[in-house]
Amino acid sequence: MNTSNGNMCGSEWDEYCHRLLSLKYSNYYQRVPSKFGGDLGIEGFVQHSGIVFQCYCPDGEPTSPELYMSQRDKITTDINKLLNNETELIKILGDLLIREWHFITPRYENKELLAHCRRKEEEVKAANAPHIHPDFMILIKTEDDYIPEKGILNNYGLVIIDPPIKAPLPFQIKAWTNQNNSLYQNLNDKIQKLTNDPDDKIKIIETNIRCYLIGQNTLENIRTQFPEQYEKIYELKDSWENRISLMSMVPTNNSPGDILFNALNLYKAELETGFPKIISRKTLEVLSNEAISDWLIRCPLDF
Repeated sequence: MNTSNGNMCGSEWDEYCHRLLSLKYSNYYQRVPSKFGGDLGIEGFVQHSGIVFQCYCPDGEPTSPELYMSQRDKITTDINKLLNNETELIKILGDLLIREWHFITPRYENKELLAHCRRKEEEVKAANAPHIHPDFMILIKTEDDYIPEKGILNNYGLVIIDPPIKAPLPFQIKAWTNQNNSLYQNLNDKIQKLTNDPDDKIKIIETNIRCYLIGQNTLENIRTQFPEQYEKIYELKDSWENRISLMSMVPTNNSPGDILFNALNLYKAELETGFPKIISRKTLEVLSNEAISDWLIRCPLDF
């Protein structure tokens, strides 16, 4: 399933979650292996707190209805295990009562999953199990709940920034054009200096708008998921924007196309140097293309 760190299978997601939880709760987090004796409905817990965890990431890229059904069924199955494995859980937890059961998943898209959690909470409370707290709760957690921890893993190269690419549809490109007429005209004026062919001009303009929108979506994802790295990317881009503006104003024998190509390669090279092994090559490509498109659309890259 797609995550901000690229596509993950279930076992990769589990390992990723254990790292996040170990950082968040430090020495108080205890992993519960399932290799021997089977899964007891929890994959870890925080000592002295009553908080337990179950991680879940479906394989592939399910549709919204498929994602809801798989998450709903997983919650049902594991909550049943939580009740049915009373003896084994008491051996592991001692006198610790389970107060919160955290279901950690990359994302969820249907509010009915919350309603399902409320129903399962009532079932657990009604069971009056000796290892369950009377105020038992089920909480759904996603990547957004572990932003600081994700940043730490990324700084150590244990997590790669690799958000899913969201390509705009034709109607979205048209809508952007209609809503940003002055920016579109600015881009159009510059592209005219690159080619005299009307068909080529249309293709180049559409490509630049597409790269810009894809890049903006990617930057917003990085801003919310990896704020520290986003600030560094922003600072580097801002620095290069000033340099590119000066480069484009200096008289040269190079063609506008050469100026554009050189600017793209220089900026991309510095991105790769500045963020080694923490941003995927695909994402670096997206960020490079976004910068050039942004500079063409707004104005710093002039020729």
